[in-house]
Amino acid sequence: QGALSVGEDRLFKPDEAITYSEICKILVCILGYGVLAEQKGGYPQGYLKQAWDIGISKNISENFTSDDIYRMLYNACHANVFGLDDIDENKSANFGISDKTALEFYRDVYCAKGIITKNEYTSLTDFTNAGKGTVHMGSLVLNVGETDIFKQIGNHVELYYQDDSDENTVVYYYSDTETVTIKAKDIDEFSDNKLTYYTANGEKIKKVSVHKEVPFIMNGKVLTENKANELNNLKYGYIVLSFYSDRCIAINIMKEETYVVQTVDRDN
Repeated sequence: QGALSVGEDRLFKPDEAITYSEICKILVCILGYGVLAEQKGGYPQGYLKQAWDIGISKNISENFTSDDIYRMLYNACHANVFGLDDIDENKSANFGISDKTALEFYRDVYCAKGIITKNEYTSLTDFTNAGKGTVHMGSLVLNVGETDIFKQIGNHVELYYQDDSDENTVVYYYSDTETVTIKAKDIDEFSDNKLTYYTANGEKIKKVSVHKEVPFIMNGKVLTENKANELNNLKYGYIVLSFYSDRCIAINIMKEETYVVQTVDRDN
């Protein structure tokens, strides 16, 4: 694809720092847009313009640091590839922009964003849990693979999954949900869909509006009733408020209970 080439001196120079223009050329060619970049003037300006047009250069700083390289790689993975579209009845090849990103085209890896609505233990939407080792993001059913994404029930995540023949397996995810942890002793009251609580030092009280549809999850199980009662009577433990786009999307209640054990049967 011409992604890597040598200069007139025929030297590869692997120890030299890579330049912004060189990265643009490599990524543009990998994505199949080399022919368009050549039409726009060739290296370097044609490739710089093509990189900008397909979003590879999006959010790149003026100083160009190593962080920008990672950003360009991320952008390239999510850009649509350019290549053979179809062959018409006259056996002429038609080229165009594919509906698949580089990740989808080369690795069968797809990206999805949303709230985890089911795991094998509980559900936010109905009374049926997901199958063993699976989670749901809306209608998308996913095998958890080697991840712990089942812990993200009620949280908003961006994930990547491998599209296999019989199932979609999560290979990586990260949660873009912001959380606030409040100890039981710092909860003031939950009433009229508003939660009031004290800050860690106990000096300032805060208020959070909670929409009536926000799920309450207690020790991994969704509460369907007595939500306010469980929250207002929490004596030991803590709660975790999950926020996405400055909106509370879930409340996790971690209720701790103390048991006094008088005897232990070691045989059974």
